[in-house]
Amino acid sequence: MTLAGTGSTATGTLTVSGGTMQFAAGANNFSSVVVNAGGAVNLDNSGASANNRLNGGPLTLSGGLLNYVGVTGGSEGVGALTPGAGLSNISSAATAAR
Repeated sequence: MTLAGTGSTATGTLTVSGGTMQFAAGANNFSSVVVNAGGAVNLDNSGASANNRLNGGPLTLSGGLLNYVGVTGGSEGVGALTPGAGLSNISSAATAAR
């Protein structure tokens, strides 16, 4: 699933289990993000830079994956990182500014 636009009207906790959530642009209104086993959250700035898509909220990884592709001058704010049960992974890569 891809969340695009300059601001989602969805609120509360985003829970990703057994699928991938792609943040395409802009911030969102989620208060927290939980990524369970088999789930992934992709924050990809390789096409266009979009900062603060996690809204500075807490992130819980319980066997899930966080992929961040950064760009020179870009940033992503996240609150407390809580490791849960299971093997979780954080992947970070950099690309040139566009």
